[in-house]
Amino acid sequence: MKITRYVSSGMLENCYVVEDENNKVCAVIDPGDVIDELIDHINGLNVGYIMLTHGHFDHIGGVQKIKAITSAPVVIHNGDVEMLKDPMLNLSAHVGMDISLKPDIVLNGGELIAVGEITINVVHTPGHTPGSVCYVCDGVMFSGDTIFAQSIGRTDFVGGDSKKIKDSIEMMIKLYPDVMLYPGHGESAMMREFVKNWSTLKLIL
Repeated sequence: MKITRYVSSGMLENCYVVEDENNKVCAVIDPGDVIDELIDHINGLNVGYIMLTHGHFDHIGGVQKIKAITSAPVVIHNGDVEMLKDPMLNLSAHVGMDISLKPDIVLNGGELIAVGEITINVVHTPGHTPGSVCYVCDGVMFSGDTIFAQSIGRTDFVGGDSKKIKDSIEMMIKLYPDVMLYPGHGESAMMREFVKNWSTLKLIL
């Protein structure tokens, strides 16, 4: 499994290409912007899915372009379907973008998604948004805006819930104590490094 990160210029959001190099198939996680290097990378690959960790504008800004190029299905949790469609809820209206998208595959959590020989486990982690998910595979976790290297996602947007994000994070710490985190913003880190700060971070919730 090969993981490549592309960082959007505006919100410094992380988009990841998760690639089965042997079969030349990949998934694109959270394309927040149209990045030339990203487009170049996926040319020649079979893009199986466009997978969203949640529906905020900075994670979905490149979806329409990539879908037009690849015809890959857009995947999001049921809890964020309305957010994906509504520019006010996904916050794109506040930055003059007015993004409205329809998903092709709606998740409930617990699904296993095959990308070539890679199996991605979908874990529902509400809190930052109602439909936030983490994608887990082969010792890594794509944690969206739920868990960052040294902080956690905001809960003051519409649909945010501080108790739910606390419960979600504690569940993920218990289930996946040794994964490498690939968050929606910032650098990667081991979960065990994040845990060192968790007792302090949860005091703000």
